[in-house]
Formats: sequence, structure tokens, C-alpha cells
Amino acid sequence: WIEVILEREGPKGKRECAGTGCTQVGSLWRCLDCIGRPSFCGECCRGAHLRQPFHRVETWNKTHYSPNWLWAAGVCIYLGHDGKPCPNPASTACDELLGTSDKEWADLCRDGFAYNAAPPGNTKTFNGGTMVTVVHTNGVHHLPVVRCGCEGRGHEMVNDFLKLGLWPASFERVETVFSVDVLKDSLLSFLECHTTASQYFSRLRRCTNYAFPETVTNRYVELHRMTRQYLHMKELIEFGFAHNGKKPGDGELAWFCATCPQPDINYKRKKPDDPRHWVGSRSYVCDGCFTLVHQRSTSGNKDVDLKSGEGHMVCSHKFDEYLADSTELATKNECNQHKALNDRSKITQGCDVTGVGSMACMRHGCFVPGCQVNFQVGERQKNMDYCTSKGWAYGDLSEADYLLFGYDVNCQYHKKHQARQEANSKWIKFPEGLKDCIYYAVGTFHVHGHRAECYPRYATTFIRGSGVRSAEILEARWSVLNRAAPSLRYMTLPHRTEMLDALMNDNNWKAMVGVVKYIYSSYVKGLDKHAVAEEEFTKLDKGLDKNPELRKEWEALDDQAAFNRLYDVTVMDIYMAKTKKAPRRVDIEVKLADREQRSKAKEISGEKPTMIIRPGVMDWITACMEHQHEQQSIEADDKANGPFATAHQLLEIAQRKTVACRKHMELVETAGKLFPEVPFDELALIETLPTAVTDHRKGGKRKRANRDNEESDDSETDGEERGRGCTAKGPEKREAYQQPVPLPSRMRELPEVLGAAREFEIELRVGEANDALASIREGIAYKSYTYLENIRPAKSKVKKTRGWTTIKTQDDELKTHVRRYKECRKALVQLRADDEILRRFQVLSEKEGHLRTVTAIAEPNARGQMSEKAAWFWGMDMADEANGNPYMGELHRVMWLRKRAVRDRWTEELELLTCEMEWTKNYFKHKEREWRDIGREHRGGKSAFAHQQEEMWRHLFKYAGRIFGPLGNELETIHHDDEPESDNDSEEHMDIEI
Repeated sequence: WIEVILEREGPKGKRECAGTGCTQVGSLWRCLDCIGRPSFCGECCRGAHLRQPFHRVETWNKTHYSPNWLWAAGVCIYLGHDGKPCPNPASTACDELLGTSDKEWADLCRDGFAYNAAPPGNTKTFNGGTMVTVVHTNGVHHLPVVRCGCEGRGHEMVNDFLKLGLWPASFERVETVFSVDVLKDSLLSFLECHTTASQYFSRLRRCTNYAFPETVTNRYVELHRMTRQYLHMKELIEFGFAHNGKKPGDGELAWFCATCPQPDINYKRKKPDDPRHWVGSRSYVCDGCFTLVHQRSTSGNKDVDLKSGEGHMVCSHKFDEYLADSTELATKNECNQHKALNDRSKITQGCDVTGVGSMACMRHGCFVPGCQVNFQVGERQKNMDYCTSKGWAYGDLSEADYLLFGYDVNCQYHKKHQARQEANSKWIKFPEGLKDCIYYAVGTFHVHGHRAECYPRYATTFIRGSGVRSAEILEARWSVLNRAAPSLRYMTLPHRTEMLDALMNDNNWKAMVGVVKYIYSSYVKGLDKHAVAEEEFTKLDKGLDKNPELRKEWEALDDQAAFNRLYDVTVMDIYMAKTKKAPRRVDIEVKLADREQRSKAKEISGEKPTMIIRPGVMDWITACMEHQHEQQSIEADDKANGPFATAHQLLEIAQRKTVACRKHMELVETAGKLFPEVPFDELALIETLPTAVTDHRKGGKRKRANRDNEESDDSETDGEERGRGCTAKGPEKREAYQQPVPLPSRMRELPEVLGAAREFEIELRVGEANDALASIREGIAYKSYTYLENIRPAKSKVKKTRGWTTIKTQDDELKTHVRRYKECRKALVQLRADDEILRRFQVLSEKEGHLRTVTAIAEPNARGQMSEKAAWFWGMDMADEANGNPYMGELHRVMWLRKRAVRDRWTEELELLTCEMEWTKNYFKHKEREWRDIGREHRGGKSAFAHQQEEMWRHLFKYAGRIFGPLGNELETIHHDDEPESDNDSEEHMDIEI
């Protein structure tokens, strides 16, 4: 292959001329763009390329071919006669060069580095024509242009260029023109590859002269401007305004969704009492993107607006007036992780636009025309209010029973939505008749980062009529637009608006032509998903066969919640298990103090109490427990200091040990006063087990042993061997401050008089265990969010290091709470607490993943979350409403309601997909009819273009008919009496591989 490729670089045979009827040998010219790279003599080369003036050519230079250009072969561009020479030319172009030998042509104007790209001396005229720079897809050309000399054609030069497919960069003195092909290619390169105009023209310069691109004439600025003009005229033509002569209104130069219901376009109006009237409701989703920023221009905005709200972006002048005149009502943030709302006053340095707020259809991700807005300082609610108002004003919503509106922060956004609309009613308003018929939803990706109650209140899973949609489709759209952010950042604001319109329009077009296969594949998958959901619900529902009244009660509860959701989202809390807070230690202390007082009052009144409770016992037990915590803290910090502790650290530890010894003596003395009949000095006490292991690594206090984690994996048996302060190597040497306190849980044989103290300690240990578990849950959640906010998005080593330092601090705090919980559980085992308590407070094990971060928060995109098991303590606080088996009754109700909701959503999804099949076909048919009518009203090129568009839409309609086959719903089809007969193949179903 390599030899064949290299062979093409040399001449073929004797370089015979490929011109028709020409037998000349030793031809000097060779065309690189003609198939086969044929050789030509000078005259044949000129004749063959009068209609192909942008081909690249070479000339033979004794040993090799060198680059050359067709102007040197005598090729000209003729205006006024479809590219043919004018019978009355304004000049005698090419005549003086006819008959010149090939050798003279080859040597003409050779200048070395530029490879003869233009005539020498920067001449303005050559060969009887005016030299014009022509930018084409394969490079920058210089060709003489001969104007038409016919009478009355003097002012038609621009039109003559346009008829040849060449767009002049100026209108009076034309020096540069762009081919339509290069403008199309430049625009498509931006839309698909996000290539900037600078990058694209740099490519053209390299195509022109690979070795010396700087010698190529720079027309970057002109390309920038001409691409914008071409795009604007292209849109006017495609949307029919070149035919009707009207001025486009807001959003009329933009595509919308072909599949969403649009009355009298693709949606057949229904009677108000039609049970299927709900399918005509619309669903939207909003979101903000903070990657699409715009750098403030130092020279000011001196550009011209070619659009003023006719595309997807709103009119900038009206929007600026609204921002200056509108009111932003403060909303207290009562939920989690709303960074966009918390940063609403944050200004990106050097930027006058900090992002874009968008609205799209929820089901298909098509941007809504005329409503996309810019952000100036964070994601302010009044910016999004303008976006939603403009979006809802687009199209006909008269057939919608309700609106489904998804937004990541809807739990906060909707609170004062109506108040803001009323305060700014001069500019924004709700759709007619739908003010109180808006279902506010939060996307399923973001709702798990909200508070627990936000999930049933705002997740689309529990909103009737929503089908199965995540309300997160804009995230996928942002991933495409974000790649264009670097080029959009430094454009002028009008140019940026036009390019954003083009990107969004291109997104909607691709969604429109790809929606057929998308709907079909969704329907096929939906059948399987619906069958699984039906099966899962049936399994649960069978358990209610013996109790149909309970089933009716739950069904009524579900129906009532769905009916009242529009007015009060808290009714959706039925999808959550009812919870009650576990008692904290301070609550138990208050209760025990009250019991002490009541017991003393009975003793004074002469009543005999059921249990002797001496005042001060609760305070003494609490002080003993706090002393145990201090002992553990001293031991851990002392061992964490390691052998390299400073004198200050050693002094601090020594002082703490001294204080602990005095405290121990005070506690023993207090015990003797409370229970004088108990010889505490003679009691055999259980030593406190060690809870930290030394790690003699260099580094000091904060480099604590990693083996702290291992203690969570120790199997905690409930036998008598627990609590004996011995190791396999014999009794462990302990310091004075580590002497055990005389608590009931540390006594091998408990005196009868300490029975009340034992009950008190059990209750206090339960409260402290509850506190520790609550702190563990909070610590794990905080750690999970730290991964999400500080580590995963960090792009620099410094930020990652700081994030991991925060994680280390959180780990240390978490280990402290784990040690406290383990100590409480050991005490409860030693005190022989009830089995119910011991079952409630189970063993913490890191091997079982009890202390790992919450994957749904720390790694939202991780796989396998549906099968992930939560640690036992996450469900501890659920209320016991079952008769016999704790917790299961409440769980069964919640699971039944949720499975029913999933089943119902998949049923709705299949119904909507069936309707969307016909709505899509109806839209294509509507566009076909529209262009057919336009074509009948015009003649010439306008008529031809209209019928060309008619044919395209007809093919899309046929394609949809073949894919959908009999799956569509005939009830949704719009029939017209004047329709021509459709081809039979439009009804034929096409099996496709998904």
C-alpha cells in the first residue's frame, strides 16, 4: 500500500493530456481534486476548470510536482451568465494570455514560499479581471473576477456573486467572497465539533499552505461575520419567513419538540369529560448551567444584534429592563445542598454572564424557544421566573389539565413562586387557567441530595400523570453545550446569543429526527419494565387478600394524597415510614431526676416506694460515665502523641492524668456517701478494656493508628469473658488514672442495694447509645457530602489535600462516637439488659460496611445502588405499628404504596408512548402540509425549496409509520379531507434492532 500511495506522487507515463481530443505529451499541469489526478496541458486545464475554479493543481518542475493555482492557468470567474463568459464583457479577460506556452504559465509569478498563490506585486487586476480572494473548504484562493458588461447590470454584482454560490464580505468594493460550502462547513464544524472560527480558519490556512500557513491571507474576521449572516438567512428561509415576508416573533426562528402535544398541530383536541384528557398535559424541566460564562469585554459591546428573542434566547433588552424593574423575594433555605441558591450573590470574576438558565420539555429534552436566560449573579429566582413565564407562554396550553414542572431546587423555589409572579406581574405571569395546576417536581438525580421528606413530595415517581421520567434530561444537554463553552466565552454578547441559539436549535433538530427510534425503543423496554413492576406489586398485594379492608384503606389514602398534592405537598409523606426520635441521654436524665424527686416525696409522706431511689444517684452515674470518657480520651491522646511528643504535650497529658485521679477519688467518696452499707474498697471491679492501639509512626498527635478501625470488627460476644482486663500475655499494667469507677456495670457481683442504680445506668446507657448512633449517622452523612463537594470535583492537588484533611478530622470524630457506642453496649451486656435492648443495639462492624459513606451521595453515579444494603442503625427509629412483629406493618404499607406508584407510572408511560407515536407522525404530516401549501403559492426557486421541504417531511412521516407500525394510537391521529393518498409503504412496519 505504501508503494502505491507514493507512486501517486510521481507522473503517469509520459504525462499525456487528459483533455478531450488532446494528444499533447509532457503536460505540465495536474489536478489534485479531479478523480485520478489527471494531467493537462495549459489550455485543457483552463477549459476543464472554468466550472471548477476551486480545484487545487500542481505543475511539473523537472523532478517533482510543485503546488500551483488555477489563476495561473488562466481560469477566471465570470459574473452575470451562470458562470459563462459574458457576450459583452466589461474587459477582455484571458484573451491576452491565450496561446501562452505551458512553460511560460508554469514559471509565471513563482514567488517561493507562497507557491504562486497570487499574482506578483499584490496586483489588483489580472488577466482582464479584478483579483478577489475566495475562501473555500479546501483553502484560500485568489482568482480574477470578470464582471458582466451587459447594459443595466452595473449594480447587480452582489446578486451575481450570490447566484454562483459566493457570499461577498462587502457590498460595494468586493475583495473577498466565501463559498456557501465553506460557510456550511464552518457552521457544522461548530455545531458538531465545537470548532471556533479561529480554529477553523487556521485549518484552512494549513490546507492552503502546509509549510508556510502565515503566508496565507488572513480572513478570520470576515469568516466570523459571514457565518453569522449566513446562519441568520438560513433560519429565515428554513422557517418560512423568506416566503411569507413577515417578521418573526418571539421563538419563531427555533425548532421545538415534534412529540409534545400541541393542539391543532399534532394533538387532536378532546372533550373535557374524556378520561384520557390528561395525556394532553405538558411537562417541563428547568436547570442552570454555570459553565457557559461570558468574559466581560474591555472594549464594550459594540456589536449588532441580528436577533432579539426570535430564537431560543430571550430578547436581551427586554430582559435587562425586567431585571432592573423586578423584585427578588428572599426565601429561607430549609433544605440541603442548594449550592446554586446559596451562591446566588456570587459573582464570577471578570464575567458579565455567569451561566445560562434553561427550560426544556421533560420527556424529550427539547429546549423551549424564546425563554432561555442568562445569569448575572448566581442562579437568582427572578431570572428563572422570567424563563418559566416565557416558556409557558410558548405554544397553546389550552388542552393541558396541569403542568408538570421539574427543577432541582423546587422544594424551595415553589414557596414564593406565585408571590413573585404577582409582584412582577408587569413582566411575567402564569399560563391562563393553570395557576393552581402546577406540579412541582425535583429530578431523581438531585432529590436524593435533599432532605428525606423531599423524596416523596417531589420525586416524579409519586406524581400521577408523569409517566417514567427522571426530570434530569437537561444534564445530558449541558454535557454537549459545555464543550462549546470555551469558544462562547470570548464572543461578543450578540454573537454568543446567536451561537447558543444555533446549538440549541441543532439539539432540537437532532432530537426531532431521532425521536422515532427513541420512542420505539422506549416502548419495547417499557413493556418489560411494566411487567416487572406489575409482578413486584402483585407479590405484595397478595398479602392483603385476607384483609381487603386494609387494601381499601391504603388505596383511599393513596388517592386522597394524589388529589390534595397540588395544595399541600406534605400529604405525600404517606410514602415515608413514620418515625419517632430515640430518647437522648439528656431526656433520660430529666426523667430519672424526676423519679428521684417523686421517690423522695413518697418517703417523706410515709409511703413505701417500690424501689429505693436515693437522691443524687443519677448525677453520680452521669459523672462516672463522663469520667470514663475522659479516661479513654487521655489514653488515646497519650498513645497518639507517640515517642516524639513535645514537652508541652507531655505536660498537658500529665496534668489531665492528675485531674482524672482526683476525680476518681471524688467519685469513690460520693459512692460511699450514697451507699454507706456497700464496702466499695472490697468490691472486685472489672477493668476498662483498651480502645486504642499505639502506632509509633513519626508525626505526632494527629497521625493516629489506622487500627482504630479494626476495633469495629472485633466480634462482641455476650458471654462472661467480656470485660476481664486480661490479655493472652497476662494482666495488663495500668496507670493510676485508669482505675475503674465503681459503676454497677463494673461490678462482678452487684449488691442488692444498687438495684436502682443498675436500672438508672441501663437507661442512661441506652440514651447515650442513641446519642452516639445519631452522631455516627450524622458523621457518615457529613463525610459523604465532603466526598461529593470537596474531593470528587477538586481539580488541584491543594484542594484534594485539604479535602482529605477534612475527611481525616471527620474520621477521628467518628471513631470517638464509635468508641462511646461500643462502651455503652459493653456496659449493657455486663448489666444484663433485656434482650429487646440488646437486639436494638447491635454490633458495629466495618467489615459489614456499617461505617462506610452513603454511596447515593458520595458517588451518585455508582452502579448497584438498588441492591445495596443499608446498615442496621439507619432504620432504628421507625415506629412499631404492627401487631406482633415490630416495624413490619409500617414498612409493608410504605412498600405497598411505593410499588403501586411504580406500577402506575409504568402504565402511564406506555399510554404516553403510544400517544407520542401518533403525535410525532401528526407533526411530520403537519409540516408536510404546511410546505406543500407554501409551494403552491409561489413559483421558481421559492416553490422548488418549499416542495423540497415537503418531500423531507413526507419521508420523515413515512419513516415513523414504518418504525411504529400498528403500535400507534389511531385515536390520536389527525385526519384531513384534502390529504393525498399515502404510499402503502407508510403503513408497513419496519423491524429495527435497538
